[in-house]
Amino acid sequence: MKVSDYVIHFLEEHHIKDVFLLSGGGMMHLLDSLARSTIRPFYNLNEQATSICADAYAQYTNDLSVCMVTTGPGGTNAITGVVSAYQDSTPMLVISGQVKTADLAPEGVRVYGAQEVNITKIVEPVTKYAVTVKCAEEIRYHLEKAVYLATNGRRGPVWIDIPLDVQASDVDPETLKPYEPEEVFQEEFEEKLNHMLESLQAAKRPVLLLGHGVVASGEMETARKLCQLMKLPILTTWRAKELFREDNPFYFGEPGSQAPRYSNFVLQRSDWLLVVGSRLDWSLTAFNEPGFAPNAQKYIVDIDKPEMDKLNIQFAEKIHSDAGRFLKAMYKKVRESGCPFSDQTGWLKTCGEWKKQYPIYNEKQNVESTGVWGYDFAKVLTKHASEKDVFVASPTGRVCIAMNLGVALRGEQRFVAPRGLGSMGYALPSAIGACIASGYRRTICFEGDGSLQHNIQELQLIVTYHLPIKLFIYNNGGYSSIYGMQGNHFNYRLAGCTAESGVVLPSTQKIAQAYGITYDCITDSTVLEEGVARVLSNDEAIICEVMGDIRFEEIPRTQTRVHEDGTITSSSMEDLYPFMGK
Repeated sequence: MKVSDYVIHFLEEHHIKDVFLLSGGGMMHLLDSLARSTIRPFYNLNEQATSICADAYAQYTNDLSVCMVTTGPGGTNAITGVVSAYQDSTPMLVISGQVKTADLAPEGVRVYGAQEVNITKIVEPVTKYAVTVKCAEEIRYHLEKAVYLATNGRRGPVWIDIPLDVQASDVDPETLKPYEPEEVFQEEFEEKLNHMLESLQAAKRPVLLLGHGVVASGEMETARKLCQLMKLPILTTWRAKELFREDNPFYFGEPGSQAPRYSNFVLQRSDWLLVVGSRLDWSLTAFNEPGFAPNAQKYIVDIDKPEMDKLNIQFAEKIHSDAGRFLKAMYKKVRESGCPFSDQTGWLKTCGEWKKQYPIYNEKQNVESTGVWGYDFAKVLTKHASEKDVFVASPTGRVCIAMNLGVALRGEQRFVAPRGLGSMGYALPSAIGACIASGYRRTICFEGDGSLQHNIQELQLIVTYHLPIKLFIYNNGGYSSIYGMQGNHFNYRLAGCTAESGVVLPSTQKIAQAYGITYDCITDSTVLEEGVARVLSNDEAIICEVMGDIRFEEIPRTQTRVHEDGTITSSSMEDLYPFMGK
C-alpha cells in the first residue's frame, strides 16, 4: 500500500468523515488518495481557513478533526488556526505535504527545496506533537501517537508532515510499528473529594463554576445531573455556555471582566467555590486573581497542573484530574450520601433576584444612536432563532461580546465560541466548519465588517456547498475596539480604525452580489425586529448587514475608577462600569 493511501485509510478507520484542505503540489499523493476515498473533501480558498474550519468542526463534534495543507506557505498560512486550537484545547490533526527528503535543508541552510519550510520546528511550541515523517515504515507509529495525544489528556492540535517521496513510498501495513500509549497521569483524589464535600456542608453561599474542560471530557450530562442533584448556583465560562439553557433555575451565566452584573455578584458573594475544568484566564479573573471570589473557600480541578500552579489564588485544594472523571466520582458520592448539605433556597432566591434585576439587555449605552446596539440585536436574534439553530460567535470585537453575553440558549441550540487568539476573520470559517459538522443545520453567525475582510474568500464555500448560513455583518464603519481604546487612552486621536483614520471597508452589498449570495439590510433599530424575523424566516443562505454604531461599548466591564480624592483603582468584579454607586 502506498503511504498516502495508508494515511487516508487510517483516517477512515478513525471515523473521519470530512477534511478541510487547499490543494498543492507538495501534497499531491495525499490529494489523490483523498479523492479516491469515502471522506468528503471541503476545499477552502486559504489555508488559514482550513485550520479554522477544522477547529470549529472539532468544537462542535467534541472529537478529532482533520485539515490538510501543502508545503511552505500552505503550512505557515494554517498556523493561526492551530495556535487558537492549542489555546482552546481543541483536538485537531494537521497533515502537511513536504518537499522530498533529499531536498530538506541540511543544518545551517535556510532553504534548499522548492517552497521548503521546516514547519514542525515552527509549530512545535503550539502543538502537542509535531513530526516530519522521514521513514515510510514509521507512518503508523506517528499517526497513532498524534491521534492519541490530540484526544487524550489536555487535548490539542498535532501536526504530521510527510515529504513527497515518503507519500509515494510503498509499505506493508502488517509490518508497520504501532504506537504504545503511555498512561496519562491522574491524581487519586478520593480523600480530597471527601474533605471538599465536608466543607460544603458548612457553606452558606456555595457556587460551582464549570469550564470547557467539562465539555471536552464528554461528561456534560453528568455535570447537568450533578447540578440538578445538588441544587446550587451554577456559573460557566464562555466556552462552556452551552452546558445549560437560560431557563435553568440554577444557572446564572458567565462571570468575568465583561459579564452580566448578576453573574459577578453570584461569584463574588460566594463563600465556597468549586472550579472544574477552567484555567481561570485573565478575562475570567479580571486581571485580579487575589480579588477573585475573595471570601470563598476555593477548590479547583484541572487536567493541566501548570495551569493551576500559575494562579495567584489561595485554594483549599488543587485536584489534578480530568474534569469528567472527577465529576463522575463526585456525582456518585453525592447521590450515595443523599446530598446532606444545608438548604440553599434563600441563596438561590437572592441569585435569582439579581438575575431578574440586572439582565444584560438593560445595560444602557452612554450615547444616543439610531444604529442597532449589539445587545438589542442579540435579544431579538434569541427570540426569532429556532430551537435547533447553531450559533457561532466571533472571538473578537464588539460582536464577540454581543453574542457571548446576549444570546440566551434554549431547546437543542448549539453555541460554538472559539476564544484562542481572538483573531479577526475567524467567525466566517468557523461558521462553515460548524455547519458542516452539524450535518448542515442552520447556522447563525454574527461578524464585524472589519473582521470579515480577513477571510472574505471563504464566502464562496457557502455557495459551493449550499450551506444554510445566516451571516449577519455588523457595520460600524471600522474597528470599534481600536476606536474605543484610542478614545479612552489618547483623547480620540484616531489611527487606523475608521475611514477618516485610514481604514476603508468595501460595500457589503457589493460583496454579497459578487459571491451570488442574497443580501438584506437592517438599517436602524426601528426595523430590527422585522428584519431579523425576515432573515430567519427560511433556511436560505444570506448576508444581512446590520447598521450599527462604532461607539457601542462592551459593558458591563471592569475599568479603572477615579475617586473623589483623586486616587485611582481598578474596579472589582462586583463593581462594573458603568458604575452604579454605593
